[in-house]
Amino acid sequence: MSAKLTRCEILFLGQEEPSVDLQFIQYLKFPQEESALKKAIMHLTEQLMEALDQNRVVIVLSDETIMLE
Repeated sequence: MSAKLTRCEILFLGQEEPSVDLQFIQYLKFPQEESALKKAIMHLTEQLMEALDQNRVVIVLSDETIMLE
C-alpha cells in the first residue's frame, strides 16, 4: 500500500480550514485484498485522528463514505 499526502483547504459556508487529503494506492507489485486495505486504512486514520487531535475525519472509499467522530 502506498499513500499520497496533499495539503488543502476545506471551504464551507464562508469558513476555511486547513486540511490534509490522504490517498491510498493499491501497489500492483504486492496486491492486497480490498478488505485488508480497508482495515489498514481505517486503523491508520483512527491513529492519525487521535495523534492530530481531530474531532472528525471523513474516509471516502470506492463503495462508501465513512465519518469517524
